Amino acid sequence: MMRLQGGGRFPGVLGVPLLTQLRGLSLAETSMSDKAVTAAAVQFLKLLGAVLIVRRALRPYKPLPPNWYRYKLDGEAAGLGISGGVTALCLTLLIAAVTGGAAAQNTGTVKTLLGDGHTSTVAAIAAASIIGAPLLEEFTYRGFLLPSLTRWLPTPAAVFAQAVVFAGSHVSPGDLIPLTALGVCLGTVTVAAEGNLIAPILAHAIYNGAVLYVIVK
Repeated sequence: MMRLQGGGRFPGVLGVPLLTQLRGLSLAETSMSDKAVTAAAVQFLKLLGAVLIVRRALRPYKPLPPNWYRYKLDGEAAGLGISGGVTALCLTLLIAAVTGGAAAQNTGTVKTLLGDGHTSTVAAIAAASIIGAPLLEEFTYRGFLLPSLTRWLPTPAAVFAQAVVFAGSHVSPGDLIPLTALGVCLGTVTVAAEGNLIAPILAHAIYNGAVLYVIVK
């Protein structure tokens, strides 16, 4: 059976043990709902940290070029985002068919967290997967890394290089090829949108939402 590969769907899970200890709880006595909410909080804290670090790093280079960190919601961005998300899904399905359907990243973790069926659990996972991960990863990889690489590499090479870094950051060697393909799709959408990050954020959200739907289903 072919299964979709995930692009940073729920990386906040890795921070659950730390925050539960800070709250004075052991991981064993923490409910699934609390784990999901805590993991979502970690995801958004990572986003805040990335914004602060990148803003500080870029301070000496201001004013930035006009194609850096553009956020404009218009018809073009929406069209590119939707088409990019659908293309990424189709490409992932094709790769799954060729490779025999490798397991999707974090599938077991997400299914475990969804086991209690609480509304807060589902909402936290959806928020981290469909909002938190796209915002964090598009800000970092397509907002910062991609335009930085284009200073030294031709645009196609920069798109591929950031995709490889994006895939490698997920610490899932078995998903390297599909995640690289996802990164190439998102990078291509960003270039087509002339740096408008609304387009890859929307594409990433559509992709993650579809993958989450498959996992839940």
